[in-house]
Amino acid sequence: MFDQARVVKAVPDKPQAPVRVLGPRQGKLLFVAVPKIAAAKPFYELDPSKLPVSPEEAAVPKKAALFARTVDTDEMPKIDLLVCGTVAVNRRGVRLGKGAGRPGFPALHQ
Repeated sequence: MFDQARVVKAVPDKPQAPVRVLGPRQGKLLFVAVPKIAAAKPFYELDPSKLPVSPEEAAVPKKAALFARTVDTDEMPKIDLLVCGTVAVNRRGVRLGKGAGRPGFPALHQ
């Protein structure tokens, strides 16, 4: 799934850092939730063609905050893949998270 995705959304948690590095390296447009979603436009847009730093640096939310454009869900293209952590998943695929609500499933534009 990741290989075919052109637009990826990932959470800013440390376990997803490899996805945040690999996405731009492979030319994927990446959206990362602003930590704690404290902004009016709660996502960083990391366009690999416009990154002023390496993908490794851009993967760090505090560094992305220095240069990334912030966007709201209505400014995003259709998301091909959402990458987020989970506490558990049942057999039907229902996930149990930490309760912060950060993954932003409405951003998938179903």
